[in-house]
Amino acid sequence: MGGFFGTGLTEGMPGLIPFVESDMIFSAIVEEMGAIFGCALILIFLSCFFEFINISNRLTDKFYSYLSYGLGISLIFQTFLTIGGSIKYIPLT
Repeated sequence: MGGFFGTGLTEGMPGLIPFVESDMIFSAIVEEMGAIFGCALILIFLSCFFEFINISNRLTDKFYSYLSYGLGISLIFQTFLTIGGSIKYIPLT
């Protein structure tokens, strides 16, 4: 519905997306802001994940290295579940 450039901020109809307040926020954002913004958002999350891994590799203390690695894996896993469920790539149940 939104296309490449979206319908505009507050111009979309997120009420048509079920559970938009909790699980389908990515769909609502992409509808209003567009597919280009959605791709940029995915790239931002990937950049954050790679930065977590880079920080984890540079740390000398094993506890903080594992903590950073775990936070990065948690971030990318939750992002994959949210976006994958929104675009029906994986089932949400």
